[in-house]
Amino acid sequence: MPIPTQDPTGDDDVTPLTGAALYDSIMVDIEPELLTKNIADLSAVIAKETPEQRNARAVRYASAFIEYEKRFAARKADWEAGFKKLKSTAMHVMEGVVVEEEQGNLSSLEASMSSLSA
Repeated sequence: MPIPTQDPTGDDDVTPLTGAALYDSIMVDIEPELLTKNIADLSAVIAKETPEQRNARAVRYASAFIEYEKRFAARKADWEAGFKKLKSTAMHVMEGVVVEEEQGNLSSLEASMSSLSA
């Protein structure tokens, strides 16, 4: 019999996290100029800068992406640990059901054997 599925938050309209949303959720605290909504406008801003300003911006952005990679890796590790725990929990539940079913079958078999020997 299939098990009914339900979103644990109670929200049936769950939108999966997109790559852009994940990127923005991390980058917002590092360098807001690099949010996806701002990237298209950077060319115009950079075109008005002096070479020194552009170099400073490049260094700042390079540092921002290094920090982004660190935070992304940490978030990914957290998610992977959570997924591993969910998988383990689901498998333990399944094992418990199987063991319970097998014990019931064994008890039934023992009862049948007892009635034959009596």
